[in-house]
Amino acid sequence: MKTFTCLGMGLLAAFAGWTSSTAAAGSFAARTQVVEDGPQRRMIVLTDMEADQDDAQSLVRLMLYANEVDIEGLVATTSTHMRHELHPETIRRILDAYAKVQPNLIKHDRRYPAAAKIFGLISTGQPDYGMAAIGTGKDTSGSNAIVRALESPDPRPLWVTVWGGPNTLAQALLTLKAIHSAAETSRLLAKLRVATISDQDDSGAWIRRTFPNLFYVVSPGEYGRATAASRRTYTGARVSLWRWRDDFQNDFAARIGWTTLPYEKANHPPLVRLAGPDRLTVHSDEVFTLSAEGTTDPDGDSLSYLWFNYTEAGTLKAAIPTIGAENIFHMSFKAPAVSKPETAHFILRVTDKGAPPLTRYKRVVVTILPN
Repeated sequence: MKTFTCLGMGLLAAFAGWTSSTAAAGSFAARTQVVEDGPQRRMIVLTDMEADQDDAQSLVRLMLYANEVDIEGLVATTSTHMRHELHPETIRRILDAYAKVQPNLIKHDRRYPAAAKIFGLISTGQPDYGMAAIGTGKDTSGSNAIVRALESPDPRPLWVTVWGGPNTLAQALLTLKAIHSAAETSRLLAKLRVATISDQDDSGAWIRRTFPNLFYVVSPGEYGRATAASRRTYTGARVSLWRWRDDFQNDFAARIGWTTLPYEKANHPPLVRLAGPDRLTVHSDEVFTLSAEGTTDPDGDSLSYLWFNYTEAGTLKAAIPTIGAENIFHMSFKAPAVSKPETAHFILRVTDKGAPPLTRYKRVVVTILPN
């Protein structure tokens, strides 16, 4: 249970851009399939399904992004809001709906997995609340799924997104520690990435104390609003997604269309290309130019370009302004004078003129050296 959709964790990577595996944009071949074939992020979801309606909404959203991630498990769990119930049947009901639209989704992206594969990934976690439900001999199909995924020779990191209570993850970690040496446990846990919606049972704090080196993202404390209607500038931990939300909501809307529309009637995101490397080194007072020459749109839509210095990332906090006209595929910047090496991140936002308008991003990291 939470006030912001659970799927926000880990899926902004979906806006990184697609790579054409067929012909140039504008041809009929390109308009029938334009996808990215690179490695996908591995993902296991722990969900307190039926504690509230939000996890059902998030699972619907996740399945519309199942082409962007490698789902390895959907685990029904408890939480502080539902301490003694598990509802895998709700997961199955949502997947029944996915099975009906998956044949149309693959017209837009062939990477959407078959429903039968995802049905086979459903499991249940600890049947009761928190730490009282973990211990020797308390392994569940859900905790075993996490253990198997970590023991897999797959070198990719494993993301475990926790929409409810994390005690099934706690059980998996307890089992790993019991069956492997300390060195092997550390090696396996180095692949694990955990992102949780607050602490929805008492096992989260135990995990962080017991495994202090674990990659673990959490925002402990009370729930807060994740939306606000205003043109003001906002700061704070709970507003980090607001800058991007119009774009990812439009993206979601387009994918809903993909469930029923033929390819030629739907909108698809632009294919953003950088003409140069995504990491540069320059010196103080040097003018440098970034270019997106070669960027196209699979539907033949015209494109708008926005370049900006992303000051929240990098070490240089003073904004570097653009030089020249806006809304153009290339942009120049002048590196400020620095007394020590600094990094500045630049974002390219490309939006098409389709309905709904779709956006993709690229990032360039520039290291600025003193003269």
